[in-house]
Amino acid sequence: MLRGPRLPDGPVDLTLLRPGRRLRTASRPRAALPTAYRPAPRTDTATDGDADGHDADGHDADGSAADPANPLPGGRSLATADLGAAPSLPPPPFTSRVPRVPRAPAVSPAVTKPLAVAVAESAGRPTPAPSAPGAVVAGAATRAGGRTNEDFHLVGDNFAGVADGVGGEAAGEIASALALTTIAALRPARQVDLATALEQAVRAANTAVRARARADARLDGMATTVDVLVVRPSGRQRTAVVAHVGDGTIWHRGPDTPCAVITRPHAIDGGPLLRAVGQTDALTVETITVSLGAHDRFVLATDGLTEMLTPEGVAARIDGMGALPPAQAAAALLALAEAAGTRDDTTVVVVDVG
Repeated sequence: MLRGPRLPDGPVDLTLLRPGRRLRTASRPRAALPTAYRPAPRTDTATDGDADGHDADGHDADGSAADPANPLPGGRSLATADLGAAPSLPPPPFTSRVPRVPRAPAVSPAVTKPLAVAVAESAGRPTPAPSAPGAVVAGAATRAGGRTNEDFHLVGDNFAGVADGVGGEAAGEIASALALTTIAALRPARQVDLATALEQAVRAANTAVRARARADARLDGMATTVDVLVVRPSGRQRTAVVAHVGDGTIWHRGPDTPCAVITRPHAIDGGPLLRAVGQTDALTVETITVSLGAHDRFVLATDGLTEMLTPEGVAARIDGMGALPPAQAAAALLALAEAAGTRDDTTVVVVDVG
């Protein structure tokens, strides 16, 4: 885990907590559940199909698409409505082969990053801020909520992603790692729209996760959330595109605009996921394109960060950090979640674009 400043001693700002949540003032051990189980899901209200147009694919938020009686291992469940036959999709416009997923790591997965960032961190110096136009600097922090961490994250040049796997035994770890490594390995062909290319990459990851589950009965039912950011920092159109599936969250702060949540969870009240990579052949991927300014910050996180904290409260804290370097900002947000009492796996990635 990348190191950074912890929150100052003192009480946690209770206005950041979700309604009905109470601050956990001491570490509480998990119940003695089988290995296949995860912490209880958060209980925020679904916003699929909300009026802001984030999700126009017709999913209902009343729970009708879910099967609470058939939850996934770990207390999370997936919608089981009959979605019909999978549509016939063209092959993704990429040139790389899908890699073999690594074994589920026993520790936090390795993170790749720009050379200047790696050199600064290895020397114990603060991570440099993106000064030159187009410079991209990222930092990450992660913690396991229990014996294993089913979250997975990758950070590379102009790419960042977090994933939260669900499934029994090591299936959740395998699903999250396979999905992100597949997306990161694929490169769009020339003349392909960036949003289209990223959507096709997530669909390729969905195919890979489902194929792996079919090949091994022990992995049956595994799936993962995915939140990915791809940056095109130079050229006439400086843009960033995010792809979102599941109940993670992405925030964006522009040079002249306050931090705001730009995704909504694909989940119904009580936690069941309406969408997840590996859930069904007919996957709907939400993509959002953001025009970049002089200095932009993106924050990607799994749902452990918002288990106890509201997304809007996290946005206010991101604004309060100012120009804190990405690695330190990620560590501070992780510490905020820990102080509020989250018991879920939590991963935070902060990306600054100059």
